[in-house]
Amino acid sequence: MSRKGILLLLIFAMAVSACSNRTPPTNRNTASTQPQESAPINPNQKDVEGFTPLMNAIKNGNQESAQQAIQNGADVNAAIPSGVTALFLAAGMGDKELVKTLIEKGANVNHRADGGFTPLMQAALTGQLEIVKMLLDAGADPTVKDTANKTAADWATDKNHKDVADLLKQRITAGGGKAGKKS
Repeated sequence: MSRKGILLLLIFAMAVSACSNRTPPTNRNTASTQPQESAPINPNQKDVEGFTPLMNAIKNGNQESAQQAIQNGADVNAAIPSGVTALFLAAGMGDKELVKTLIEKGANVNHRADGGFTPLMQAALTGQLEIVKMLLDAGADPTVKDTANKTAADWATDKNHKDVADLLKQRITAGGGKAGKKS
């Protein structure tokens, strides 16, 4: 695998694991017995790594919190500095329900992160066949190449996800995302 390919894998690994060991802040005012009203959480407030509450919920496998963040107005296209969005995370983790919701809420299925990596490439890399189908049906372009000159089909092939690679190659031959969809 090329150094660029390894870099792309590391970007995803960092995105998925960056905040998984966090503990919630504690209330330092223990002298008060009055219940504390908490300020509403800004659904687009980024933490020090650039992750929003939506992204953190997805990384932590908390679908309920992710859906709540979306309902509270989370920007589904917010990205960390490397360009990774909530759709990258949900696609890579195989969360079909969140991928569906993110697409419905306007997530950019052709967003490009560092290295030219797309959510379709992320789903292909991790062997998420159903999510690859969802992204293609939503207009993801299977012909896009990253900076290593690889398509999503190439990533699937590299990781021995033959069913994913075959579907992507079929869609490329048929003319792309929706154009290759069977009726």
